[in-house]
Amino acid sequence: LTLGVALSVFVLLFARYEMSWDKHFIDYNQIYRFASVVSIGNMQTLASVTPSPLRDVLSDQPEVEFAVRLYNGGKGIVEVQNQRHHESRFFYADRDFFNVFNLPFISGLPQTALDQKQDVVVTQSTAKKYFGHANPIGKQLKYNNKEYIVSAVVADVPINTHFHFDFIAVNDMNLAGLQDTLMSNRDESWLQISVYTYAKLRQEVDLDQFAQKINEIKDLKAAQQVEEVKELYRSPDETIVIDFVPEPITHIHYLSKAV
Repeated sequence: LTLGVALSVFVLLFARYEMSWDKHFIDYNQIYRFASVVSIGNMQTLASVTPSPLRDVLSDQPEVEFAVRLYNGGKGIVEVQNQRHHESRFFYADRDFFNVFNLPFISGLPQTALDQKQDVVVTQSTAKKYFGHANPIGKQLKYNNKEYIVSAVVADVPINTHFHFDFIAVNDMNLAGLQDTLMSNRDESWLQISVYTYAKLRQEVDLDQFAQKINEIKDLKAAQQVEEVKELYRSPDETIVIDFVPEPITHIHYLSKAV
């Protein structure tokens, strides 16, 4: 009996933990990550990343309060004075990132944390690692030889969050190493899926109608690029479609099938 009760308690606690993911954000029930349903001929894939220009389309819609992209810059070297460390959690985001994800600020202001091109926000543990007990605001650091200025310090990202960063800088896809190989500008390409895209929607938005609206706008904007790719690969009859599906952030950890 004791063992049965203990196991029941463990299962209940585990289920509660699994259901808690991303619920520490204010208005978490209004925040969605957009997944891409990529169809090429008879092949179909559900991806957790999207093309970069989706953010701009979302931002223009009255149903959206804020829309932001998030991208991991990959492994790189961070330098602060005589310290050099390999880091893998250096992220780039749009300026409204903290209007969507309201992490607690230790110093600095969420409204201005990503205002300037050289701004970088660091987590509390990262600030201690590089600057000790000194105030890091206004201090310089380098990531892959590019200079940044610390604009704010935020609390460490909770474990039960679907993303984790140590640094977050102003979104600059070219500086992030995303040189384009097919289109002239990745920020304008609807056929390169490489960034996480989030939107904080207004309350009582009909998700199905909204997704249909976004995909209709995308179809118009992407049509020429699709034809260019078909011509490039000499496959005029091939079907190439990328549709977008909004996923509640609370579903990402245990329900999302996007890869």
